[in-house]
Amino acid sequence: MSRSQPQPPVLQNRPKPPTKGPKPKHFITFQTGLDVKKALSVSDITQLVTNLNAVRSQLTVFRNEASLLASDDPKFLLAKGYLEESPSATELFTAWDTLAKQSIVHLHLALGVLAALLTLLSIHQPYHLVGGYWTSSGLAMEPRLSSRWLISTAWVTSVISLPVPVHTFATGNTGWGIDYNSDPPPLSSALGNIIPPVWSRAMITKGLQNVSQLVQYHTATCLTRCLQKYNAVRQSYKTVALALEEESSGNWTTTMNELETEVKRRIPTFEVIVGFVQQKCISPELSSQDSAHLSDQSLRSLMIAESALRLMLLYHKVLPDLPADARYDVGKLLLTGTGKRVLSFSTASDISPEDTIGFKVLCHLHILDLLQHSEQYIWNATLGQSSLRHLLCIYDPTDRSGASERCGALLRKILAQSALFEHDPGELDIWLGALRAANTGLHIDADEDAKIDENTLDFYSLLDGCIRNCLKSPLEYVELSISTLKSATEMSAGIADTVEIYDASSIASPLLMALVKEFETLTKGENDSRLLMALAVATYLRQVVFGISLKQPNNHYGLRIATRLEYHCSSSNAGSLPQPVLVAIQKEIRLLRNLLHLVEAPSQTIEMQDHEGMVDFRVVIQRIEER
Repeated sequence: MSRSQPQPPVLQNRPKPPTKGPKPKHFITFQTGLDVKKALSVSDITQLVTNLNAVRSQLTVFRNEASLLASDDPKFLLAKGYLEESPSATELFTAWDTLAKQSIVHLHLALGVLAALLTLLSIHQPYHLVGGYWTSSGLAMEPRLSSRWLISTAWVTSVISLPVPVHTFATGNTGWGIDYNSDPPPLSSALGNIIPPVWSRAMITKGLQNVSQLVQYHTATCLTRCLQKYNAVRQSYKTVALALEEESSGNWTTTMNELETEVKRRIPTFEVIVGFVQQKCISPELSSQDSAHLSDQSLRSLMIAESALRLMLLYHKVLPDLPADARYDVGKLLLTGTGKRVLSFSTASDISPEDTIGFKVLCHLHILDLLQHSEQYIWNATLGQSSLRHLLCIYDPTDRSGASERCGALLRKILAQSALFEHDPGELDIWLGALRAANTGLHIDADEDAKIDENTLDFYSLLDGCIRNCLKSPLEYVELSISTLKSATEMSAGIADTVEIYDASSIASPLLMALVKEFETLTKGENDSRLLMALAVATYLRQVVFGISLKQPNNHYGLRIATRLEYHCSSSNAGSLPQPVLVAIQKEIRLLRNLLHLVEAPSQTIEMQDHEGMVDFRVVIQRIEER
């Protein structure tokens, strides 16, 4: 019996070849703006959906053609023609309401048409729609927890976030540069692109003070975008005024000043922002969030705190006159509430889920930026512990993260121009770079992890106290520093004249003698924590004195400091010190002296087997670094 031949497969639903004929209804093309207006005015819901789809397809600007779109492009001309026929786009918003009631699944079509219109206007005529749009838009901007208000606020935020089309300020390129218009856009149009007139100061204030966290968050986000947009407009106006070489009475400069006045009048006062920040950032709820697993409520609170700090930072950057008049010390943010948790963030060994999201890190960065920009920040205003201790905890010279870099810049702003380092601001880098060395004396007992953090904080508190005491009477420590140099008894006979070859920049900061005196006090203590602190100070002084000697003409001053430290660590003067701690401190001082001799005579070779203490100390350092 013969095998049957295989039959060819039957192709079902085979696509038919395209045939020429009329285009589908959703490919309707419009020639004029009047055609678009009539198409959006139909009452039949099916036809309205078809027309909206056609308008959206004809006006949509794709990403790759946005920069190539000319002012005579058919898309732009059609959008311009429609807005000339209907300046407030009434038909589009009427269609929006119709779809929301009868066919909400097609509401995205109206959003697509509106987005296409705004995109085209942002490319060529950014101020065309604003004049009649906001007042006739029907947006519900009175703050309340409702879907209509949330949609209105989100839409305003999207419109405000459109970029400033600076190329529309120019008339062309002359070959010598861009030729800008001599007259800026109308003030009302520019202001409408920054803060909508339908969103008054009273509404914004009510939104920030609303009982709903969601309303507060959306209000703060929208106001933040308004300030960012104002800053972008101001920078673009400055660029044009500089290119036109305007004087203070020029058109662009005058409009920019008037714009600033109007913006100040429309946004909430800085006292309202302070109240908002204090409510969201200085609260027991945030300061007690130490658990690794935060609740949703805590996370929402952290999000609002971040938006509040960002808003306050923009006030300082964009409108610095308002915070200056309020005279609010932003240093309170570092010592309480959200800022108090900076310490736990910088010393924690593990990362909690909230840190992976990043809101906690952003809060810390905002606080550091606020301290950097605020003119009212006084770091030593409090009678007790100052905010300098917190900044020292955050700063890490080996860390290149944003928090550490901002903290370093803030510390330089605070201390570089003070009486401690005004003779040589560059010396501050030596002191900051040696901070990690202080932990060497605190990490000897690796089993007591709980005491490590406490001892580290105690050292920063000690350094904070030395800085404040030295600032109160810097002349006392300056005289002590000079007398220490003159009384170098172990130097050669001519060493007393060494003061004359030391210029102002090579003399050490008076803070060095303040720390030396504190070390002498610690060596006489009997408390275990004070003894361990003496080792940390000795380690820190080794790094600082060696760094300072590198900028001096010789090593005499450094050797004199080493001699003074040795005197107070001798067996007769430090009898209360336990032998292990005393030996560790003496190793530090011996290492400092050897380094100073090595710098003075580079050809000198130090045999490590002759200095067993240095070998042991190197092993200790290696063990600590491996941890």
